[in-house]
Amino acid sequence: MLEDNPAGMGLYMRSQMAVRSRVFTLSLALFSFILGATSATARPPVITSCPDTVFTGTHCDSFYAQIQAVDFDWPGMINSLRYRLLKGPGQVDPLTGEWSYRPSGQDAGKTFEVEIAADDGASVTSGAQACRFEVNVTLNYPPHIGLDLNECGDSFEALAPDTTHVYMYAYDFDRCDQLSTFIERVTPEPAGRVFWRGGMIFEADSLDADKTFLVVVASTDGIDTTRCEITCVTKKRPVPKPFEVRIEMTLHSIQGQREYVDVTMTRGSERIGGFELLMTYDRSVLNFQTVSAGDLHVHCGWEYMTHRFWFSSTNKPHGFWAGLIRVFAMADMNDGSAPPICFMVPTPFRLFTIDFMVTDNRLFECHFSPVRFFWRTCGDNAFWSRYGDTVFLSDSVYAQYGGLAPTVISHDDTFPTYHGDPDACVQNHAGFGDATALRLIEYYNGGAEILCADWPDPRGDVNLNGVAVEVADLVLLSNYLVYGSSVFRINLQGQVHEADMNFDSAVGVADFVYGVRVIKGEQVAGDPFDSTSPNVAQFIDDTVQHAVEVVTSDTIGAVKLVFEGEVTPSLSQPEVETKYAVSQETTGWRTIVLIYSLEGNSFTEGPVVSYGHGRLLSAEAATYTGVKMRTQIETVPHPLPTNFVLPQNYPNPFNSHTVIAFGLPKPSQLLFEIVNVLGQVVYHAQRQYDAGWHDIEWDGADDSGQPVASGVYWYRLTAGEFSDSRRMILLR
Repeated sequence: MLEDNPAGMGLYMRSQMAVRSRVFTLSLALFSFILGATSATARPPVITSCPDTVFTGTHCDSFYAQIQAVDFDWPGMINSLRYRLLKGPGQVDPLTGEWSYRPSGQDAGKTFEVEIAADDGASVTSGAQACRFEVNVTLNYPPHIGLDLNECGDSFEALAPDTTHVYMYAYDFDRCDQLSTFIERVTPEPAGRVFWRGGMIFEADSLDADKTFLVVVASTDGIDTTRCEITCVTKKRPVPKPFEVRIEMTLHSIQGQREYVDVTMTRGSERIGGFELLMTYDRSVLNFQTVSAGDLHVHCGWEYMTHRFWFSSTNKPHGFWAGLIRVFAMADMNDGSAPPICFMVPTPFRLFTIDFMVTDNRLFECHFSPVRFFWRTCGDNAFWSRYGDTVFLSDSVYAQYGGLAPTVISHDDTFPTYHGDPDACVQNHAGFGDATALRLIEYYNGGAEILCADWPDPRGDVNLNGVAVEVADLVLLSNYLVYGSSVFRINLQGQVHEADMNFDSAVGVADFVYGVRVIKGEQVAGDPFDSTSPNVAQFIDDTVQHAVEVVTSDTIGAVKLVFEGEVTPSLSQPEVETKYAVSQETTGWRTIVLIYSLEGNSFTEGPVVSYGHGRLLSAEAATYTGVKMRTQIETVPHPLPTNFVLPQNYPNPFNSHTVIAFGLPKPSQLLFEIVNVLGQVVYHAQRQYDAGWHDIEWDGADDSGQPVASGVYWYRLTAGEFSDSRRMILLR
């Protein structure tokens, strides 16, 4: 043992130290050799990807390029290179080599050379080994100034004092430029003011009359500035022409129908900033509905109009039956960023329209019911100038539209009156402040002339082509019954009158059947119907089976049904046809279904139509002979189901929507699923339902809201231990 032999132990230790010394010497020599060899053969990185084209774009564009390089000394090292931008604009990501550049407006029209190098820590690519390319930023597009109807350099006429609006616009092809458009100078300097607001606006003072002004409009994008010179030649404003304001006198107003009475300005030259008109009418003949705005609001962008109506028993000659309408309008409410663009349009133009309902009382047949201007105080029936410094009052009042000579204004007249403003309103500026009061308005009263029952005779020319009771008239009438008055585009009142073929003062399915019988030769046109069928058509609505049937002893010629909801009807009677329309009312969706026959076919009691989600609200029916029937609606009572019930969906097949009805004998947590042929659940819904009958409408979309493909699907309902499914077909 070496522990027992000290001499041997020492010899062993010396031999181990000698071996270790030789190994260290050899390792040091090998490391020095490798290091020397590596230093002698180190190579710079090599650019492998560099753009070889010239980048061209505007200063609104963004430029990008991807630079790539390889370090062949350390090919396996990750992120061993760093990229440097040696020359040119923009910036380069040192790790990825992505170069990006967003020019500024000052770079427009310049060409730049970009140089990017790769660095491995020992050497950098340079000279021809670096990545070089060019960037060309195109010239800036200067702003463009245009005029709606003219060109820069043209002349315009303006009145003084008055406001002239020259419609101009400015735009820039460089989408990133922010334009600033302004009036640069006006020579000579006007007494009024010139400014830019959606165009050049010249508010000329009276001192600016009979002068020529050079106006320079400028628009800049921060780089270039474009100028447009226009010349304004001013003239002294002529003496104002009298206004002429008329209430329309309608002819042949139909009883029981709406009549629209226009109030128009047929003459006038002064620009106006507002008006207030007060009118009276006989409410025993005309029932006021509403007032609709006219051309100043539609075309000039006037900002405000309101109206109110009330009754007064002191207004002669109507007494208790007097109705009053006050209409107030103002051009500019708040001097905001979008003011009215005009304060007068070419005459004649419509100030507003009054909507009346004409009485159906036959005592007023062939009667003329006047609508007249009425004064209770100064300021009633007044127009205000553009700046509110002048108020225009009545000069004369005519008895009727284009009829009798004007009445003479009584200078000592007192309020209330139909004769216009007394002199006190002009002399004392009563209620007008500092405004000047001028008598400048001629008022013409109007009204409604009620149609006589024997005009025209016979009826039935619904399309007003001069030929009564054609197939085209019946097609148009059927469209009216479904789509409403919007289909009567020639003359609403005249077409409604012609559509009342059976002379019962109402337009309905009985008129359609009447017209069919005239075409078939079974009825003489112009022979009125006064009677109503003594029999009742009882429509029974089954809200679970979504079907309607009728019980009656008469033969039915046409039916009009109105449903709540969006309904897709399916006819149960083979000899007739249908058309329907869905519309959104203030109380929800409505569907109007018309069941008719242009060939004169009819049907008796039994199933009428099937439908989807919804319920029957009203029904109208006519016999085969064209007589209006009395109708009743009965909803089939459905007691609580005693078991879980899952009927077939309706409609089936379907192409957009279908309704799945189900019955629950007790409150249940219900899982509803739509499953495709692969067994995949494409749609599901889950919620708590009370006991009773319910339905779910599916729109053919999956859980993400995307439409599913055409094909066969199963709908499955699960409620506790109950589960059932049925097959349905979707056709796109």
